[in-house]
Amino acid sequence: MVKVVSPILGVIGATLLTIAGFIGFGLMATIQALLTASGLTWADVGLDPTLLTVSAILTVVWGLLGLVGAILAFTGKKMGVYLMLIAGGIATVGMFIPIGTYTITIIPMAVNMNSHMFFVDPILLLVGGILGLALKDE
Repeated sequence: MVKVVSPILGVIGATLLTIAGFIGFGLMATIQALLTASGLTWADVGLDPTLLTVSAILTVVWGLLGLVGAILAFTGKKMGVYLMLIAGGIATVGMFIPIGTYTITIIPMAVNMNSHMFFVDPILLLVGGILGLALKDE
């Protein structure tokens, strides 16, 4: 029972993180539609759209890396736990590092290094990696 807690947390966190990355691509299209409807361009709001692309790509990469790690942890490979730990740690820190801001109305909005879905998905992935290292095999 103890052996499956870590990979289950990793799968849940990595899946949510991967979905958040794909939602990030949709966010870029939504902002483009709002800018077009308002008669604005990306330069008018002071944002390069590649920042949103980088954020979405990094989120998908960390999510897929964590998912591979969780699958490896299910098979009993210790390397999977390390992958979950690395991907979860980078994603947890990255969701607080801003790489740019944009202002559509009067409210500035930050673009972080990677995105998240519920603020808990990178943390679930990280906790899955930590539990995989901390819990002893039966």
